Amino acid sequence: MDRVLEEGGYEMDPILAERFGDRITDDRWERITYGRDLAEVPGIFRAFLQLKTVPDLVVRPISTEDVAAVLQYAEKRNIPVIPRGSGSSAFFNSVPINKGITVDLSGLSGIENLDEENEVVTVGAGQRWEDLDKKLRTKGWAICSYPSSAPTATVGGWLNMEGYGIGSLAFGSLLDRVAELEVVLADGSIRSVSRDTTPALSWFAGSDGTLGIVTKVSLKIRRMPSAESHWLISFQDAETLSKAARILAQASPRPYNMGYFSLGYFEFLSRFGHVVPEGEILAVDFEGDPSDILKGEEVVHRVVKEFSAVLVPQELVQVEWEERFYHMRIKRFGPTLMAAEDWLPIQELGPYQERIARLGKNKKTKFYSYGTFVNSEKMTLFTAYRADARQGLGYIVAMALTGSLHRLAIQLGGHPYSVGFWNTPYLPSIYSQDTLNMLKERKQQLDPKGILNPGKHYKYPTLLPPWFFTMGTGVASLLQRFTGPKE
Repeated sequence: MDRVLEEGGYEMDPILAERFGDRITDDRWERITYGRDLAEVPGIFRAFLQLKTVPDLVVRPISTEDVAAVLQYAEKRNIPVIPRGSGSSAFFNSVPINKGITVDLSGLSGIENLDEENEVVTVGAGQRWEDLDKKLRTKGWAICSYPSSAPTATVGGWLNMEGYGIGSLAFGSLLDRVAELEVVLADGSIRSVSRDTTPALSWFAGSDGTLGIVTKVSLKIRRMPSAESHWLISFQDAETLSKAARILAQASPRPYNMGYFSLGYFEFLSRFGHVVPEGEILAVDFEGDPSDILKGEEVVHRVVKEFSAVLVPQELVQVEWEERFYHMRIKRFGPTLMAAEDWLPIQELGPYQERIARLGKNKKTKFYSYGTFVNSEKMTLFTAYRADARQGLGYIVAMALTGSLHRLAIQLGGHPYSVGFWNTPYLPSIYSQDTLNMLKERKQQLDPKGILNPGKHYKYPTLLPPWFFTMGTGVASLLQRFTGPKE
C-alpha cells in the first residue's frame, strides 16, 4: 500500500488482501458510499476546505483481532483510520477528511454474553440498538436508553457521540450504563477498559473514535417493564411547556422519557395529510410496573390541570410513540433538510422559540423543532429547515442558517450537540480551554501519530477558524434573505 494510484487511492496491499479477502475493497464506487453521512455537502464546499472524503480502502472486520491488524498496519505507515458504525449522524464523525482506511464495524454485532445475575449484556460495537432490544425482550430484559435513530444506530457509534436520547431522563447518558469496553488503541494493542483503568471509560465516550476503536461494549440492562403509558400534552406556548417539563422531570415516579415537538413541526406534517395534534406538544412516557403507571397518570393529570393544558386523544398518542424513530420523516417531503442540534437549558426553550420565529420571519424560512429532556435542567433540541441542494451557491448560503441556530443556542447558555468535524469551529463554546487541553493530552498519549479519525474533535480546520466561520456565516445569512429557502 505504499504506491499511490493516479486516481488518489492506494494499491491493494497483499498483507491486507490475504487476511481480509472479500472483506476489503478498493473499488471506487463502493468507497464513494463511505465518503458521506446524512449531511448533504456541496462539492464546491468540500473543495474549498480541501476535504478528501472518499477513503482509499474499506475494511469490514469480524473480530477484535481484525481491527488490531488494521491499526498495526496503518500505524507503521502513518495511514489515517476512520471507524464507522452506520454513518447515521450529520457531523462527519465517521467520514474521512484526508482519505485513509475506513473500518466498517457493522460485522462486529450480536450478543456475546448475557450475564443475568449482574444485569449486564456484552455486545459487539456494531450491534444496532433496536435489534438488541428485541433480542433482549425475548429473554425478559430490555435496554435502558437508546438513540432516536435506534433502527440503524450502533452501540459503539452512539457511545462515541454523547449518548443521550430516549430513556436518558430515567437512566442518564449511555456512559452511565456502560460497565466495560474492549478497545483497540492506535498501535493495535487491545485493552479492557473500565472506570478504574487508565485510560478510563469516560475517555472514550463522546470522543468521535479519535482515541481508539471500540469493539465490544458491556452494558447494564433492566428487566423488561411490565407496563407502560404514553401521553401527549398540548400547551399554548413553549414557555409554559418548559415549566411543566421541569416539574415532570423531578416527579415521582420520574417519566422514562419526555420529548418536545414545536407547533411548526406538526403544522408541517399536517400539510401532507398527517392527522396531528395541535399546539406546542410535550410527550411524556412512563415504563415500569402497573403501580408506577398509575402514579404517573396522576402526575400527568395534575400538571395538565395546573397549567391549563390539554391532553391529546390516545389514538394520536400511540401513533407518535410508534413513530418515535422517525422524527426525520419531515425529510421525506424534500427537497433537502438542514438542521442544528444543540444542548439548551430547559428554561430557555420559550425564548429560543420566540427568537427563531423572528429569525424565520426575517429570513422567510420556517423552522421545525423537536427535542429530548434529559434531566430537569437540560434538553437536546433539533431544529430543522428546508433548503435545496440543487441550488448550488444558494444552498451554501442557506447552510448559514445552521450557524445562526447554533449561535442562538450559545447565547442562551447552550452549545452544539456532538463535535465531529462540522462543529469544530464551536469548540470554544463546547469546552473550556482547560478541558480542551486535557482532551488534547489524552489524544497525544493514546495516538501520538494522530492516525485515528484525524481532523475531528480537537481543532478546527485551517480554512475554517471560528472568526472566519462567524464572519462567513454572517455574510451568508444576509445573502440568504434573498437566495435561501422559502416556505
